[in-house]
Amino acid sequence: MSFSASLSRDKLFRASSEHEFIQLVSNGQIKQQQFDRWLTQDYLFVKHLCRFVAHVLVNAPRQDYKILISGLSTLEEELTWFENKFKEKNINIEDIKPLPANLNYQNWISELISSKKSYLSLITTYYAIEICYYQAWKSVKNRDYQEYADRWGSKEFEQYIDQLRVSVDNASVTASDDDKNDASHLWNTIMEFEIDFWNMAINETS
Repeated sequence: MSFSASLSRDKLFRASSEHEFIQLVSNGQIKQQQFDRWLTQDYLFVKHLCRFVAHVLVNAPRQDYKILISGLSTLEEELTWFENKFKEKNINIEDIKPLPANLNYQNWISELISSKKSYLSLITTYYAIEICYYQAWKSVKNRDYQEYADRWGSKEFEQYIDQLRVSVDNASVTASDDDKNDASHLWNTIMEFEIDFWNMAINETS
């Protein structure tokens, strides 16, 4: 079994397609306030994620430069997409402040950047974040949210996720058992943060 195949799929599904937020989007019962809360908070998180992916790149082997640079470029384009969405919705970016669950997630990412983690742990963390969004949005069939499903549930994004998976498995070949255990732990931790993030969108006090 490959290392990526050993990572918990049950936790992934609970943090993505099975989560209440995604279910509410799919069945059209999500409130606009809840959706916009997620949208604005995700924008702040993506800004922070750019810094993390840059850190992964600094620690990456030469063969992973292309995929990580591509990821950073996509994230930068995504920030512009968010900003255009806010203009459409008359949301003032200056008014967007991180809620506790988002702030906790960002602070944890910052601690990860300052720690001396193996490349396997870093690339697994990035893979976990991206595959969670892919699994969530590819399950959404509501036409009202098709633009979002097309962005994060697309074939192109699936191919990118698969490239990240290959990078994870390649990194695992020379990794120690301790590094593999740490990477598995980080995978599980990411899924908990993602669940908290969706919960925050539903309930602002989270």
